Amino acid sequence: GLNGIAVWSESSVELVNTTLAKNGHHGIRMEGDGLPKTISVSNSILYNNTNGSMISFGDINDVVNVAYTYSDDAFEEVSGAVAFSSENLYDSSVNVKFVDEEVGNYHLVASSFLVNGGHPDSTDANGTRADLGAFPYDSPDLDTWYVSVAGNDTSGIGNAEFPLSSIQAALNLADNGDSIFVSGGTFQENLVVRGKNLVVSGAGEEETVIDANFSGTGIVVTGLEDFNFNFGSIENFKLHGASIINGTGMQNWTIPDGNDTPFGGGAYVFQTSMAEFHNVSFSNNSAYGGGAIAAHDASVTLNNVIMHSNSSTYRGSAIWQLAGNIILTNSLIYNNSYVGDQSDFSNAASALAFGSGRYKLINNTIANNHGYPIHAYAQDPRVLLANSILTWHDGQGSRPYFTPSDAVNVYLFNNFIKSGINIGGVFNENTNVFSTSNYYFEPSFVDTSSGNYRLSDQSVAISSGRNSIQEGFFKYPSGVEDFFFYEVTDTDLEGNDRINPPNSKVDIGAYENSNGVESYQNRKWNVSADFAYGNGSPEIPFPSINHAINAMMEFGGDTILVFDGTYNESINVYGPNGYDHLTIKSVNGPISTIIDAPGADQGNCLTVDGSNITVDGFTLTGGEGYQGAGGMIKESPTIKNLIVTDNHAGHRGGGLLIHGSATLENVDVFNNSSNIEDGFGGGIHVDDISSDGGPTFINVQVYGNSSWKGGGMYVQNSDVNINVSSFVANISHMDG
Repeated sequence: GLNGIAVWSESSVELVNTTLAKNGHHGIRMEGDGLPKTISVSNSILYNNTNGSMISFGDINDVVNVAYTYSDDAFEEVSGAVAFSSENLYDSSVNVKFVDEEVGNYHLVASSFLVNGGHPDSTDANGTRADLGAFPYDSPDLDTWYVSVAGNDTSGIGNAEFPLSSIQAALNLADNGDSIFVSGGTFQENLVVRGKNLVVSGAGEEETVIDANFSGTGIVVTGLEDFNFNFGSIENFKLHGASIINGTGMQNWTIPDGNDTPFGGGAYVFQTSMAEFHNVSFSNNSAYGGGAIAAHDASVTLNNVIMHSNSSTYRGSAIWQLAGNIILTNSLIYNNSYVGDQSDFSNAASALAFGSGRYKLINNTIANNHGYPIHAYAQDPRVLLANSILTWHDGQGSRPYFTPSDAVNVYLFNNFIKSGINIGGVFNENTNVFSTSNYYFEPSFVDTSSGNYRLSDQSVAISSGRNSIQEGFFKYPSGVEDFFFYEVTDTDLEGNDRINPPNSKVDIGAYENSNGVESYQNRKWNVSADFAYGNGSPEIPFPSINHAINAMMEFGGDTILVFDGTYNESINVYGPNGYDHLTIKSVNGPISTIIDAPGADQGNCLTVDGSNITVDGFTLTGGEGYQGAGGMIKESPTIKNLIVTDNHAGHRGGGLLIHGSATLENVDVFNNSSNIEDGFGGGIHVDDISSDGGPTFINVQVYGNSSWKGGGMYVQNSDVNINVSSFVANISHMDG
């Protein structure tokens, strides 16, 4: 007849590696004669038979067993009365890929997912896992495979002389632990890694291009058989030296019956032990979540990676991850966009979106993306961010945002974060923050308009990083997991040695500048605005007062000497380290040494919290905030030879807010203000919450300040000892 095979009474048929294609009726017909019949089908192909793959007529004693077999219609015409069992079937969603079915050539092309798709315990003549169908792909069992745009997936055997023409072909044929080398060229493919621990190496991210052609994810890495065509678990997959472009994502596997929102435009990694991407570029990819890459229940390592011009309609225009681990190092993530509903911008727009899991980000530049550079948004993500730059265009981006569901630790060390992390709106009440040496300066790139995010030779990020964090680190609480330790030993994004020159501190960001300076330690630290970067020595001073304070807090010291200049920063001082007293002193006094807070966008100019501290010889100006805009003085430090001017507080202490028994000597406070409708203490607000007897003023001049109450000074709950001081021409709108 017109059927491929007809099974009659009391027959037992076993079909192994059989191809039944384009028969006039069915591939298999089980006759309805009332007598028992059994058929077993494995490693076979039932393709494009006119009336369907198989038909049965419901004989109750019939048995059909099918495993690792392709069927266009998934055997939908097998009667429910038949004892039918199936295992690991392929359906019409899989492109069979025959060489030329029109002329009857039913050999498989090497890139077919039916290659090496048979039962794991079955083999072809070359000893590898069996293909489906009657004609297995003829190739040797190699350890190293080659792919070239000039290769051939029909006749190529995968060696250097006769390479394959597609990366998927090599992924199909390669065995556990094999290596795949891909030539330069563009490969229009949507790759699926099929359960083997492989290393795929391209010729470089500018030479080897994986073009997903706007038809799905560029590369899928998973250990789930339903998604990797019956191959199973993956321990480690590595992709080196390639770019992935024009990916559009795939259905979120966590809700396979969901709304088909695509995740992982460039790459989607899920339910796998480890995937590594090294020297890989992701661009022009898009998805609902994870424009460049999405990951779920997986560990992903990204090193020397560039992600730019990707987009998402929800979280993670570059990276989206939920559960598992991400290690991101020496990478550049820039100009990634949120293209979803603009009314949801403040909630959804983010470059990196992290759910539950552990995240270690070292020496990265995350710049000029839409929304939050990092949004740790749900289910208790734990994050280490070190030696990294986070910056953005005003009106498009914002500071990072950490909002875990329950109490978790976040570790932030030696980063440049535009606008800083000190003025609220970055952490929720469940975030336990451990941080030091974070700066809010612009890092000074070479030319961002052309995508050049290398550090300029005058960048303050040079030699401002941290070379390692190991057990016993002074800012870590007890019990920190080893995952959150690191040591900088590798190269930067361009392959240049990190820590250049040797014995220096690593630079901050994805690129290492060759102008680093050797490390220095001493009890006296030096600061000069004339230096773009330095180590705190007299010869190469630090460029900012905060650099010196951070060095003192970690390594000890009793003196910070500040040379002339304007310092756009906010200073927080909490006492000496290793010595009895700390002195922060300018070389030439307040006229020449200015702390100007507005350029730092950090609120007040100065916070001093400790008794064994002297601050001597500065102008404090431009501070803003709720209270103590010029300075907040706590405990009993000595504050002398200051000019406090042109600061404004929203509530109290436009110039200074004083808690405790500080001594102020030779201090001028003028032209400061607090809110004229409900503010207190335009020049100075004293509120002695310490019960130490209040501050002492010696030669303090307070004039030209304004507030609702207490234009010059407002005192509550405190004594004030005033000596040789004056309060002149201050304005209050109600009292004082």
